[in-house]
Amino acid sequence: MVETLLVTVLFLSAVIFAMVQVSLITINTLISNEAAFSMVRSAVVAKTDSDVSSASRSAAFFLLGPHMSAENYMPLKATVLGKKPLDVEQQDYQHDQIKTYEVDINYAVKLMFSKIIQPFSGPVYTTDATARMIKSPDSEYYTRAYPGASEW
Repeated sequence: MVETLLVTVLFLSAVIFAMVQVSLITINTLISNEAAFSMVRSAVVAKTDSDVSSASRSAAFFLLGPHMSAENYMPLKATVLGKKPLDVEQQDYQHDQIKTYEVDINYAVKLMFSKIIQPFSGPVYTTDATARMIKSPDSEYYTRAYPGASEW
């Protein structure tokens, strides 16, 4: 009876610790994806190509800064790429060039119970968050979401 109780408690403890770790990974994934989306959104609404870097860097600092921690979440690298869709020069119906932006945030999550989640790896889980958007050729949509919407 006592042995069964001890085995059950040990098993449930491992399950609870694994659930806590998966929850932390999920929260960090949500934060990274939200930061990637905000960075790419700030890149597509930037008025000039030279403003893209500073606008996306500001968005990254604002969203990732409060969550950075050596014990839990570490953004490693964030890149913003402006490129042509499908690597082909394309124009819209007004003969404006179509440009896309892609943001990739590489980050690491330190695992507390790494042998439960990744039995054959180290204590750090590294992954990416990516977001892509097409820059609108109509400058009126840099400050509003749809026709007739109020400016932000």
